[in-house]
Amino acid sequence: MSVISNVSRTFFNGYNVATTNWIYNSSDGNNATTGWISAKADNVVVQVCVASLYTKAMLYRIEGRQTNGLSRPASIYVTSVAAAHGVDVLHEVSEKIDQIRVGARLAVVTASITGSPCNFYAAAILTEIK
Repeated sequence: MSVISNVSRTFFNGYNVATTNWIYNSSDGNNATTGWISAKADNVVVQVCVASLYTKAMLYRIEGRQTNGLSRPASIYVTSVAAAHGVDVLHEVSEKIDQIRVGARLAVVTASITGSPCNFYAAAILTEIK
């Protein structure tokens, strides 16, 4: 087998997560229809990087959905990252889905300090194999 296509799609690039509401695809906002990209590929991997935080914890989740039928988001992976701990991880998506998105939010907003500046990165790597 050989790779015939390998495409990266960025959801977040050094985004300052500063809310307890879910944010999808940093420029799109937080409603049910934002942040979706096509995930029709033989292999889908999501790379997530969270730098050290100034707040208590940040959560992120990877969601998928089919565009036919219910067309409702379903969580593929959800986790939290604690303050003073960063993460740089790859999540292989084994489910065959039509669309995917990544969301992020703070667990708690402290008095004046939220997430550290430019602390969240997420991208999907879509690979087609022949």
